[in-house]
Amino acid sequence: MEYIIVNSNEKPYLRDQFIKNFINTEHEHYKKSIATLKEYPDGMCYDGYLWDVLNEPYEIIVRTQEKAIEYLKEKDTVFVMWDIYSNERVRLNSTIRLNNPKDMIISLKAQKLCETIEYEWNSGWNLENRYLPEDIYIYDDTMKWCVIFTHESDDNYTKPELGEDEYIRICFVIDRTK
Repeated sequence: MEYIIVNSNEKPYLRDQFIKNFINTEHEHYKKSIATLKEYPDGMCYDGYLWDVLNEPYEIIVRTQEKAIEYLKEKDTVFVMWDIYSNERVRLNSTIRLNNPKDMIISLKAQKLCETIEYEWNSGWNLENRYLPEDIYIYDDTMKWCVIFTHESDDNYTKPELGEDEYIRICFVIDRTK
């Protein structure tokens, strides 16, 4: 996957703008688990997920991975970031996350990103060299939309009506362009 690393002067602005536009910073969970960094052996990190405090009602924006990919494929160049976690906390490490600063943001073509997301998710636990973190936040410089892929899923344990082998990745699509 070819990508460009967003320069260190621009990345704080992009992260801050994403948070300002899509995250409820007044929520107690945000203040306690994201805005408050903790010291870990590998640096200052937070413990929450940004997607836990979206400023939109969940029932309006939850989508399947397939629907999120379909939406994202229509986009051109996008930014991708992830939560700033300690390596101790991450269950499935990714090449891009382990070999770069935790707060890194990348830019790439949406189509290429979609291909990587589909390949990695469909490879499941069998993929030794995962490239992307499991939870990623995707947006562009308009800050009018975002797509979030989470590590969470619905399966027959959480939704008994699903078949035994059905596993539906929980994703969010926020679109304020309409």
